[in-house]
Amino acid sequence: MINLLPLKNKIEIKKEYLRRLFVSFGFSLFFLALGAVIILLPLFYSLSEQNANYEKQITFSKRSSAFSDSSKIIFEAEKLNSMTASFLHGQKRIISINEILSKIIKNKNSGVILSGFLYDGGAGSGDGDKISVSGFSRTRKELLEFISALRAEKLFAGVELPPVNLLRENNIKFNVVINLYGDETKK
Repeated sequence: MINLLPLKNKIEIKKEYLRRLFVSFGFSLFFLALGAVIILLPLFYSLSEQNANYEKQITFSKRSSAFSDSSKIIFEAEKLNSMTASFLHGQKRIISINEILSKIIKNKNSGVILSGFLYDGGAGSGDGDKISVSGFSRTRKELLEFISALRAEKLFAGVELPPVNLLRENNIKFNVVINLYGDETKK
């Protein structure tokens, strides 16, 4: 079939075709969105009712006397736990693990990479609490600087570095044992 329309009419027909295509696409998209809203409206209503119900339950719980007294109970329990812990540890100073780890990390220099920490409570051994620190050091000098910084820290009773860790000059994997309580605190 031969199309004998002039070029001007062909362009006009093409524009009309595209216009109708966009209008039909827009209407179908609008009706699809409208259908989705209509389908999801009951779900939204149900969830908003559940949310309101939960809000009422929370406000009712907060008004109850048990909830208002819980902060006092928590404070007393923490106080009792600290007293019990100091009794069990023989009146030595209770140090949090966060404080210990922050001291170790603070004393670490740029050539030392820490890869692990192992806490030993020393239960039954009588040796006291210990932390084993493992890691990697680029050079022996940087490792010795790290160890001397740990030994200078007053929080630690002793820092033990096995001589095996000092055999290599570069790329040293190490394991350091840090004693947290010395003999003077065990009395």
